[in-house]
Amino acid sequence: MYVQEITLQISPDLDMDLMLDEFNWLMSNFHKNGQVANGGHTQLIVGQKIVSMPFTPEKDSLDAKNHNSHVVKQIERLETLCQSKLQIRTIGTDGTHAEVCNCASSSSHLLGAFCFSRDSAVICGDCRLLIPLYRLPKTEDDSYLSIINWQLSTMVLDGFETINLKNNGVPNISKSHLNAVDKLGFEVCERLEKLTGVKTRLLQTLGNAKLPSFKNGNRKKPGEELFM
Repeated sequence: MYVQEITLQISPDLDMDLMLDEFNWLMSNFHKNGQVANGGHTQLIVGQKIVSMPFTPEKDSLDAKNHNSHVVKQIERLETLCQSKLQIRTIGTDGTHAEVCNCASSSSHLLGAFCFSRDSAVICGDCRLLIPLYRLPKTEDDSYLSIINWQLSTMVLDGFETINLKNNGVPNISKSHLNAVDKLGFEVCERLEKLTGVKTRLLQTLGNAKLPSFKNGNRKKPGEELFM
C-alpha cells in the first residue's frame, strides 16, 4: 500500500472553510471509487494549501486513467475555483497491508472484510491477493458504494465483536444487525458476479462464522480455506 500526498493551492480571496468542504468531497469521491483506502483522509491546512495524505492500493491509483465521472467533475470544479492544479505525489509505502493481485484474470472472487483493515474488500480466488475496486465494473452510480458500505459495516461489527471477546460487560450485537450485514454481503456478491461473470463468494466472519485459520504459526491468506 502506498502513501500519497495530495495538495491544492488556495488563493487568499477564497473562503478556506468552503474550499476544505469541496476538497473533502473530492476525497469522498476517491474513496467511493476505490482509489483511496478506508481511513487516513484527514485534511491539513498548510499556509494557503490544503494537504491530504491518503493510503492507496497501488502507486498509480490516483492516475487519471482510474478516475470515475464524479472524481473528474470534482477535480475540474476545484481547479476552476482555485485557478490552480491539484498536485499528487507518492511519498512512501505501508508494508503492513496486503499486496494487490496481478493476475490477467481471476476464476473466482471473494468478498471479505476485517476490523482495522484498510484494504480492498475484493480478493482474487487464484492468487489470494486483493483486487483494487477501480479494476472492476462499477456496482452503481459510477462507483462502488454498496461494496464500501458493506465493508465499513462489517468492520464496525467485527471490531465490536473483538471488544466483546475481551469485555463481558459489552452487550452482544443484535442478531438482526448481523443478518442485515450478511444479506447485504450476499447481494453485493450477486451483483459483482453478474457484472464480472466471475463466481463471487462471501467470506462470513461475523457471529459464529469461521474465521481465517492459522497453521504452523503461519496465517493463511484471506479466504484461502474457502478455495482449497
